[in-house]
Amino acid sequence: MYQGKGHIWNNQFNKVSDFMERYYRAPTDKGPRPAAHYRPELRRAARIAYRIAKRTIKELRIKANEKKS
Repeated sequence: MYQGKGHIWNNQFNKVSDFMERYYRAPTDKGPRPAAHYRPELRRAARIAYRIAKRTIKELRIKANEKKS
């Protein structure tokens, strides 16, 4: 399965999960995973990042169109 992030930075993201970080357990970690690494927390952070990225791309396109005219 592809796990690269090349598609995110080419203005081609189309879903919140493109921004979700995955939890990878270090071999030295013991006990349950931290609360911030459960799906609801990751999803909430990804939704915020997705909204910011969409707004940024929109603003960049508007600025680019203003420079052309």
